[in-house]
Amino acid sequence: MFPWLKKKVRTKLKNIAVGIVALATWLFIITHVFTFLFGWEYSSYSQKHTLGLFVMSCVVAPLWEEAAYRHGPLKLAKQLKLNPYLVLMLSCFLFGWGHGNGSVSILIQGVGGFIIGLVYLENKYSYLSAITLHFLWNLTVIFLI
Repeated sequence: MFPWLKKKVRTKLKNIAVGIVALATWLFIITHVFTFLFGWEYSSYSQKHTLGLFVMSCVVAPLWEEAAYRHGPLKLAKQLKLNPYLVLMLSCFLFGWGHGNGSVSILIQGVGGFIIGLVYLENKYSYLSAITLHFLWNLTVIFLI
């Protein structure tokens, strides 16, 4: 596709693209199928879209949350030779629960975080890959829907 890019970079970009498709599919399921099946209405933030909200949700949150919920735990799991997928599932449960809406947050953010985590692992613990996907997820959910 882009012969001037090194194979390693092309592979990481491909994995990020697959992650984007998976997150978009998950977002479609949440916002459309659940609404149809259960009458559940997704409500976006009622806050005014400001530069501060953008910085906090699309810059600070991805940097902090990816470090705390994926990069840190998975790097530690690697050093301790623990199963990274079990650690990822636990960290995604905590990630979803930490968003404060109980089982709904675990379902939405937890599954989204799991997808991001899979790309992170597939891209050989690439923190930048996880931040990129998290940025795109927050941008879409908060500003584009």
